Amino acid sequence: MKGKLLFAAMLVASFSASAAEHAHWGYEGQEDPAHWGKLSPDFSLCETGKSQSPVNIHGALKTHHGQLELNFQQGKQRKCFF
Repeated sequence: MKGKLLFAAMLVASFSASAAEHAHWGYEGQEDPAHWGKLSPDFSLCETGKSQSPVNIHGALKTHHGQLELNFQQGKQRKCFF
């Protein structure tokens, strides 16, 4: 019994340690995209690279298409009971 309890305690501790190792990033404050490169050496390309994620695609896709057309069709109705 002591062995199982010790094993469980070590397992929980290992998950806690691995979770603490990851740098936290976000979209506001000191964790926003402008600071991602400084949060961890793993994120250095966010600062020195040419492309940064998330990629801003506003205006990047130029398309020419007509208005969308709605096409409602009759279908079988069924009652769903959950």
